[in-house]
Amino acid sequence: VSSTRKSPDTFCVDSVTHALNGAFLCASLEYPNVSFRTIDVFSGDVWLDDFVKEICHFSSNADNMSRADVCLSDSTRLMNQYQLSPMSFVGNQLFLTSRGSIDNLVLTKQYSRPNILPHEVEISISAVSLNFRDVLNVLGMYPGDPGLPGCEVAGIITKLGSDVSGYSVGDEVIGLGSGLLCKVASCDHRLVAHKPKTMTMVEASTLPIVYCTVELCLADQAQLKAGETILIHAAAGGVGLAAIQYAQRIGARVIATASDKKHEMLRALGVEYITSSRDSKIFEEDMKSILGPGEYVDVVLNSLSDAYIPLSLDLLKPVTGRFVEIGKRGIWTDSMVSSRRADIRYFTVALDVLSAERPDEYHNLLHRVCGDVDKRLWSALPRSE
Repeated sequence: VSSTRKSPDTFCVDSVTHALNGAFLCASLEYPNVSFRTIDVFSGDVWLDDFVKEICHFSSNADNMSRADVCLSDSTRLMNQYQLSPMSFVGNQLFLTSRGSIDNLVLTKQYSRPNILPHEVEISISAVSLNFRDVLNVLGMYPGDPGLPGCEVAGIITKLGSDVSGYSVGDEVIGLGSGLLCKVASCDHRLVAHKPKTMTMVEASTLPIVYCTVELCLADQAQLKAGETILIHAAAGGVGLAAIQYAQRIGARVIATASDKKHEMLRALGVEYITSSRDSKIFEEDMKSILGPGEYVDVVLNSLSDAYIPLSLDLLKPVTGRFVEIGKRGIWTDSMVSSRRADIRYFTVALDVLSAERPDEYHNLLHRVCGDVDKRLWSALPRSE
């Protein structure tokens, strides 16, 4: 609602009204299932009665329009009414009203978009993979703006943008996006790849982040080799389980950390050396007996914070040691690492940054992982039904 003493002959009479109308136009396009109305009151003394009448009128007719601009004067009611392209109801979506609590996730209706951008593909979603990023996102603990939760998806292409090639409607794909806890979503085609034939939709939905993170960290950055020793922190999580799989495949020795109740599961996967991811003092003592005097680890894949970082740095082999950080909270800067271990190589890996800033590079990574899945080099993560 705005108020002005100028003539109501035209709707947009000043910069403030222009700005408000522009903002509500954007909002009506972003949220087509919400009816918006801007009201400009020109009358001075009796505006409240006119305003109340307008609100009542709006409430009873909200379903008949997407947006309307109303101008009220002492004796005149002018209105511009807009009806956007028809939107069809496609299903429910899980929407985050505000960060800070999981209770702020609510079910809302989702409506189809009439058009997608030239570089996008529209996907009918079959499966979404949730990971720790989504947890931090909902709780408001993820650095920066991660967008809406739900970022790994598997599904079937239903629309193609005008600039997209290499895909067809009906193709089964996996990919990255934002706000994918819904029925239909649009993704940048550079963040999408054809789903491997050897995995189901549910299994393949974990590939875009979990497996790509491990491939980037251990194959590209750390270049883990057969016979080397790798310390995998939080090994019972998605990335940790994929990292174990990669290390065992190439013949590296695995030392893992996890909460006590996850140790049995890791042993069932063939991990011999397991210690605590919750108590750094237990971790420090266990590592002394696991490694023995004068022994080191070659690579650390870290997602823990606080005391685990310096303790893990101290375990790295001099000169050739590699520390790969995938955590988001309490991570060390290059200078902090250098002040403690200037001889080792330190990598910070952020797949969300890579996909946003260098999408073509991410696409090549995802395509490589999918190819290795079809070669049976990767297997699906364990899951419970």
